Amino acid sequence: MKVCASNGQLIGAVALLAVVLSASAVPLPSQEFIAESDEVTGILTSQDGKRWGDIPSLQWSSTAPSDASIITVSLNQTYQTILGFGGAFTESSAYVLSELSNSTRASVLNMMFGKEGLKYTAGRLPIGSCDYSLETYSYDDHKGDTDLKHFSIQKDIDNGMLPLVQEASKIAGKPINIVASPWSAPGWMKDNGHAVCGPSAYLTLCKLKNSMQGPWAKYLSKYLHAVKDYGLNVWGMTIQNEPEGMVLHEAMWQTASWQRDFLKGHLGPLMRKEHPDVKVLIYDHNEDHIVKWADTILGDEEAAKYADGTAYHWYSGDHPENMETVHEKYPDKLLLATESTAAFDKEDVEGGEWSIGEHYGRAIAGDLASWSLGFLDWNLILDQHGGPLHYGKLRLDDNVAGSDSMLIANISKETKDPDVIPQVSYYYMGHFSRFLDQGDVRVGVSAPQELQYSTAFRTTSGNVVVIVQNQNDEPKVAAVKYNGKFVNINLPAHSIATVQWKA
Repeated sequence: MKVCASNGQLIGAVALLAVVLSASAVPLPSQEFIAESDEVTGILTSQDGKRWGDIPSLQWSSTAPSDASIITVSLNQTYQTILGFGGAFTESSAYVLSELSNSTRASVLNMMFGKEGLKYTAGRLPIGSCDYSLETYSYDDHKGDTDLKHFSIQKDIDNGMLPLVQEASKIAGKPINIVASPWSAPGWMKDNGHAVCGPSAYLTLCKLKNSMQGPWAKYLSKYLHAVKDYGLNVWGMTIQNEPEGMVLHEAMWQTASWQRDFLKGHLGPLMRKEHPDVKVLIYDHNEDHIVKWADTILGDEEAAKYADGTAYHWYSGDHPENMETVHEKYPDKLLLATESTAAFDKEDVEGGEWSIGEHYGRAIAGDLASWSLGFLDWNLILDQHGGPLHYGKLRLDDNVAGSDSMLIANISKETKDPDVIPQVSYYYMGHFSRFLDQGDVRVGVSAPQELQYSTAFRTTSGNVVVIVQNQNDEPKVAAVKYNGKFVNINLPAHSIATVQWKA
């Protein structure tokens, strides 16, 4: 087995990501990036070949080059506190990891959660099956069991999802902050009689029966009790994944007014009584309609008592102004980006398109600048077809594409231990997740248009962290200004840099 960098070079995985096995390997920094006194440290990823490469000779200067773009950092301006970064613990990801050898699996998990990898500390967990499961299932398939006497999460233990969260927490050295999300109620609770929405003629029926609102609320609460008892740290729960999504896999259609009334009449009081420690997030769908949903639910005085914030996805394109509007209207409520991915480009499995990485860079910086507590990606790892996923009948030997992922395992029947290939998005994510952790605070930053995707933070350890992106076709010089001094950074075309120093 080998782990390939997105430019085709090899990274030793068996001895962990930071250990170089050949002279041609991509050099990865192994330090913890803790700046001392006036020292400035940084890493750079660029289209011309660098992947988390150390930036040499960073130092403070009294002046900036005449051609520099000035980025000014102000610690006096403070904004939201960070929750963390991560991906989704789907059954598909658990399955792909199970196809790896023990040593490779350990190395790949370190690439996600270890100190030499992405240092993930948060993640999303489907409640029941979703599109990235191997089959449709619920925790109680006994029709009419409104008392939930047959409820069990054993399926999520057997398929490896819950043990995977425990492994991740052990590697991270702290409990992973989980955001749980349901895709569908059991079929017997729905008008269409199935968790999967099915043919278009039945999509309008793909919703919860009104008589099942109470049992469905109890079902969700019972799930939270069960996974807590299993030892997981559930930070929050969204009421419904993509409630406006009329799709062919597990889904459940809701309107904003329906979700408001369900929250007020059933789920909200039960959550405050049985799970006061768990954040309740509304919506969990695309950025384009987030204001309408927030106004309907957070604008309702009774419903707002039970809603801690709003979750959203990126599939309608970047609309940071919408999250800004929600924050301005409801400043005491949280915002969290809970899902993102791209269509999988199976023609370019060796690292993927650079533009996808840059999309992640724009989205993460934009979401953080628009009050998100962090950024959660979709599947942690998938196979070379962007799967497996059950609803499309995709299997490992089918040449059909699913979704992209930051890590792709090239699985075949002939290979006992598959290659694992980090995509460009993996490195872009690392420029944020490797440096930022729960409790860090976003601070003020001003940047010119050509380097607009810049953001800054003060960490709990007392560091200032600045992420700068050059998504232009020509190189730029960024002069980061702090307390009247400058750190000058040479940015190649299509690159991202992270620098830090002690405040």
